[in-house]
Amino acid sequence: MNDTPNWLDDVVVVNESSDPKIAGDVQIYRSEGDVGRQLEHWYVGDVVHLALTGTGQKATLGLRDKLVVVERVEPFPAGPAMLNAWLTATAQHLLSTRTERARKGKAGLGALETQGVLPTSTEGLIAYVGFMK
Repeated sequence: MNDTPNWLDDVVVVNESSDPKIAGDVQIYRSEGDVGRQLEHWYVGDVVHLALTGTGQKATLGLRDKLVVVERVEPFPAGPAMLNAWLTATAQHLLSTRTERARKGKAGLGALETQGVLPTSTEGLIAYVGFMK
């Protein structure tokens, strides 16, 4: 086991989907604090979702005084592969959207984007998709 701190442990990725194996509305938050500031309290009980850390551990969301918090983080063997599948699907959708916008003159693609090249690492996919604002 590696005890070296990893900044991806602070990242929270939420997938709003009735089937957690399929990427639905994937949202990336830089930290638990950002989750609490950006997700409405009703989300926890009313929306079907699965949350993972940036390393693929399961993050269970809960409420503390109507503030969304990460109640616990636990190992989730399928997590890293599932996380990369979510992020890859989201990046492919984003590339498709950016390609269409570029065709209309509303975006400028990078040389590799033009060729359809996307990141393959978790860090690269998070950087490409971006954090929630």
